[in-house]
Amino acid sequence: MKKLLTQASCLLFAGLIFSCSSATDSGDSSSDKTNQSGQPIPSINNIEGLEFGGILSTILFEFETVPNFPPVQFAMGYAWFGNGEKAGDVAVNQQPLSAESSSGSTWYTSFSQTSPSTLSNVSFNGSKHIWGVTGDGDVPAFDVEVTSPTGFSLLAPSTGEIDKSNGIAISWTGGYAGATDSMLVIVVDLSNSKTVIKQGLPNNGFYTLSAEELSDISGEAMIQIVKYRYNIYTTDNKFYQAIAEIVKQVTVTIN
Repeated sequence: MKKLLTQASCLLFAGLIFSCSSATDSGDSSSDKTNQSGQPIPSINNIEGLEFGGILSTILFEFETVPNFPPVQFAMGYAWFGNGEKAGDVAVNQQPLSAESSSGSTWYTSFSQTSPSTLSNVSFNGSKHIWGVTGDGDVPAFDVEVTSPTGFSLLAPSTGEIDKSNGIAISWTGGYAGATDSMLVIVVDLSNSKTVIKQGLPNNGFYTLSAEELSDISGEAMIQIVKYRYNIYTTDNKFYQAIAEIVKQVTVTIN
């Protein structure tokens, strides 16, 4: 299993299965403009001899539509190409994404925080997510598909206070030896954005963060668990990364 470089947007971060190409992972995280989704998106650090061409991501996540009410689950599509280049029409499972632009960059999304709705015809049950790009300028026309992960539940920790002196044990459903998914564990200190990221983890159902790893985290924190798969489309000089992922999160107080 190859690992990944993780990108971040806002306070949310993340991390993938290789099917076509070989890549490496720096083990670090970076926050840059390629992720305008507001959700975790993994990014391949390097494929030898190829330049980054773009990210096409389907994400299942929870969003609080009404304050103090339980969050609602949404599926969204998001795509970014090159340095924010236009790519013509972009769709996943024949559902078109809207193009948005800012400061000379363009990205594609199906989700709006001001008018949230879920992406139809896209399921997270081991089904195919098929992307179609008509292309524009330096972005070629291409199709790429990725098999989605199946749903899971976060078992521990739950909301409340956690003593980090013995580390934090994290567990989830559906893990087993030899699973083809990968997992990413992220802890974000909500007061200062200090972050712990453990990526490329096997989907075996559990992971423990040590007290040493959590030394800079104190007070209210967000813990995210991401289950993901991906596929790569390559041209003569670029690679495009298609990702399908499910995000679970819980807010805790770490002492």
